[in-house]
Amino acid sequence: MIKVITLLKRKPGLSLEEFYTYWRERHSQVALRDNPDMLKYVQNHGVIMPEGEQEYDGVAETYWPDMATFQAAVEALQSTDAGKAHVEDLDRFVDLTRMVSIVTQENVIKG
Repeated sequence: MIKVITLLKRKPGLSLEEFYTYWRERHSQVALRDNPDMLKYVQNHGVIMPEGEQEYDGVAETYWPDMATFQAAVEALQSTDAGKAHVEDLDRFVDLTRMVSIVTQENVIKG
């Protein structure tokens, strides 16, 4: 199984509440619609620490059955109208210049 971990920072001018509401209520539907082969989608919303805001506002986790399925999804996002609309939706609430992703294989030590 492939797990993609993506760090997200909200666009300047958006409050945390606006960011989380849009991500949870609007973009989640876009992500599910545009990625029918995705096995699992988890949103991790950051919390305000006593020291103040964290460097990133949230972490998305997406799970895929294998690398070929994930790569096909990436290619579709890069080459289709639906993919273009998906990126445009991300750009409504995410600072794309700060978005960072890592493709992993999860190894659960304690679960």
